[in-house]
Amino acid sequence: MPAALLPLNFIQRGRLDLQLPDGKTAIYTGKAPGTQGEMQVHDWKVFNHMLKRGDIGLGEDYINGLWDTPDLKNFMRVAIENIQAFEDYYRGNIFYRFAYALKNKFSPNTRVKSRENVQVHYDLGNDFYRLWLDKGMTYSSALFDGDASKSLLDAQQAKYQRILDRLRPSSTSSPDHILEIGCGWGGFMEAAANNDFKVTGVTLSDEQASLARQRLDMAGLSKTAEVRLQDYRELDGQYDHIVSIGMFEHVGEAFWPEYMTTVHKYLKPGGTAMIQSIIIRDDLFEKYRKTSDFIREYIFPGGMLPSRERFEQEAVKADLTVKDVFHFGQDYAITLEKWLDNFDAKIEDIKAMGFGDEFIRKWRFYLTSCAAMFRSGRIDVIQVELTKGEIS
Repeated sequence: MPAALLPLNFIQRGRLDLQLPDGKTAIYTGKAPGTQGEMQVHDWKVFNHMLKRGDIGLGEDYINGLWDTPDLKNFMRVAIENIQAFEDYYRGNIFYRFAYALKNKFSPNTRVKSRENVQVHYDLGNDFYRLWLDKGMTYSSALFDGDASKSLLDAQQAKYQRILDRLRPSSTSSPDHILEIGCGWGGFMEAAANNDFKVTGVTLSDEQASLARQRLDMAGLSKTAEVRLQDYRELDGQYDHIVSIGMFEHVGEAFWPEYMTTVHKYLKPGGTAMIQSIIIRDDLFEKYRKTSDFIREYIFPGGMLPSRERFEQEAVKADLTVKDVFHFGQDYAITLEKWLDNFDAKIEDIKAMGFGDEFIRKWRFYLTSCAAMFRSGRIDVIQVELTKGEIS
């Protein structure tokens, strides 16, 4: 047996059935109950790649078909349930960790780089995302409120409504003006305009801007809702409220201070900002920030998850007050699992659009691994209510 298999002897929860390239099967069982997963390894190189590049190597080899599983969801769950036993062995050797860290350090999210990173992921085409997102085209966690049977569309609207309910009305008689940083396909903008707000949304994605403008025009909301294809750092004026959903984690650590000072700059005194962001557990943050992972290499280049503690520190440094923090990470797990179900149901349509097997395997690995991470509690999603100045 390869030395790379030795860490599997430390499995703590559930069971992993490992089918090896020579036809033999090794079964690893933890003392505590948990998920049962299966991994079919077609090439011995998989184990070497795991030792060298951690989950990046594991993901690359799945994309390339060097290993498979009849149930990727269960495999990911048993892997994440036992990650504490495995991660010191499978997080990649020091050379690769250092190389990834250097690459991220010297590829910061400048304005040009930010646009490039957005285009990598979000300009795959509106038709692609339309296949598996909800009808409102929302690509961030929904809010199920304990009811996983709720439709994605209804749960996304519930998320929007919670944000709108937290925005304190200004004292003026005219409609409050919201700036949305990272407006996506306009789902929140439509909800805000329908709730009698004026709203300006910015995005760096041509595809998103085009569809957002079209939907707002068709809804008769274009007079109160404006979409700008513009970097959020290049705006003028101030707004009664600022909303940013799923944007902060794409900014990159070096630009977190600038993000928060920009929010402070654009927010009127007494105004409220609602920021939704994925976070990583406080105790995991320092190790996480010094290396890379599959998601940062292949899905969201330039991204970095904050911890809750670090997020709040950056807000306070920018003279913003943290008024409320709402956690709903298990809702993101449900959201991702529903997206995966929709994605799997549309694989033939995705192939017909010209996307090949490697692309499909990459996206299945991404959606499934993220769902498992949320289920485990290692990552979470929060809505943070920030204020500027005194509230009357």
